[in-house]
Amino acid sequence: MTGNNFLPSASRTVHLSDLNKRRVVDVLLESEQFSRRELAARTNLANSTISTITTELIEEGLVRRIGKRGQSSAGRREEIVARNPRAVTVIGVHYTTDACTFGLIDFGLGIVEEFGIPRDDYDPEHIDEAIVRGIDQLLEHHRLERNVLGVILSLPNNPVREQVVTSRVSERLDIPVFGINNVTAMAVYYNYVRSRAIGDTFSLVYVGTGIGSGLVIRGEAYHGVNGNASDLGHLFIRESSSTCRCGLTGCLETFSSLDAIARRVADQFPQAGLLKGDQLVDFLEKKLWAGDRFVEELIDSTCADLARGIRNLVAILDPGTILVVSRLNRLNPFYEGRLRDHFYAGLAAPTVQTTRLEFGEYHPEAGIVGASLYLFRTLLGGTGSSRVE
Repeated sequence: MTGNNFLPSASRTVHLSDLNKRRVVDVLLESEQFSRRELAARTNLANSTISTITTELIEEGLVRRIGKRGQSSAGRREEIVARNPRAVTVIGVHYTTDACTFGLIDFGLGIVEEFGIPRDDYDPEHIDEAIVRGIDQLLEHHRLERNVLGVILSLPNNPVREQVVTSRVSERLDIPVFGINNVTAMAVYYNYVRSRAIGDTFSLVYVGTGIGSGLVIRGEAYHGVNGNASDLGHLFIRESSSTCRCGLTGCLETFSSLDAIARRVADQFPQAGLLKGDQLVDFLEKKLWAGDRFVEELIDSTCADLARGIRNLVAILDPGTILVVSRLNRLNPFYEGRLRDHFYAGLAAPTVQTTRLEFGEYHPEAGIVGASLYLFRTLLGGTGSSRVE
């Protein structure tokens, strides 16, 4: 790449040609490859404008020619272009209550290097210190040869708000640092990999150690003022004596998260201990195959509460699709069947007809890649805005 003169700066005037170029890059970040005709159709720009822009992007190194296919209306084979993976990179950090994962992500959304820090190796109240150490390690290895544009932090808002952690990390680094809610980052990822199946507006519901949701509106992540938009896990569901990690009682994640299920399993099967992640799902799967009544009723109960929360989400947001992503989807068709039954049983007829409940495979890389895609779009695509509020 011949420098970063394509990146926004306060001293540069944004011209129409810059905006058009951003529109093209934005579309290129929606899929792996496009013909120039497809780019023209997606951007509503003239073919001649697309030809000029793609030529410039190829010269700058952001885009590469990868071959030809079919025939255009003029009878010629169409040239196919794609993002150049080696053009630029970003550092992504995805933090959950279980682990903190670091990765160097290239422009093709490939993971160049990835490593994690176990939960026991950091203090959640001072997660910024562990994050800075991990970023410094990646910068030391890759900064010069990999053209690192910036850092994106994919974070929850508990125990420390995402914006607070992002600010602390930014103060200690000499590279641009951005933040995004961790489940919103996952929503960006699933919007990219499943865009044709989901459509432009959907809500991702992630059932993990906790429960979160991320909202994508017309292809754009919606954050809210504090990064808490559609925070499903902390909706009040019903009275309970269990205290949520947020300090309140009655939150959805105290009933339907993996942690909540694990506690119930440990009480019923003391010999199993407090299981986590895939170990918990393996245990539940074996019990379901064996026809264990307790586990069947446990899953049914958690699905009933989750369906109640999702119905509230639908009533407020009216999304076209709710996509449920969880390790618990491995228990399908039982888990999916129970959740569908409870969800549709409690909905009014018009909502049943318009809201689709779908289930997606859990991808461990979703948070870190989704956050990186968001940063590429922020820096190189769209209008360069960092938040949609």
